Amino acid sequence: MGGYGGSAAQGGAAQGGGGAGGGPECTAATVAQDCGASSDCRTISCESGSCKATPAANNTPCTDAAGDEVCDGEGDCVPPSCIDGGLNGKEQGHRWG
Repeated sequence: MGGYGGSAAQGGAAQGGGGAGGGPECTAATVAQDCGASSDCRTISCESGSCKATPAANNTPCTDAAGDEVCDGEGDCVPPSCIDGGLNGKEQGHRWG
């Protein structure tokens, strides 16, 4: 397989293995429908018939959500305090792990 299978909330679509004849899971013309939409923090593309997600660089400004958020380098839009290495902002009170 090797394609992107993120959730719809992450801009992805269910990952498939192609049609009954082993066809591609996407084409350049159907990438948004087959793979999901790109966002500020993740570019979705179709390469060699497979969905691919490329995350934006860490700390890239993110306008997908309200407020002053940035990309985390993994494809998600987060508050800046979430990527600074400390529990000092909105992540306080959450259990990680």
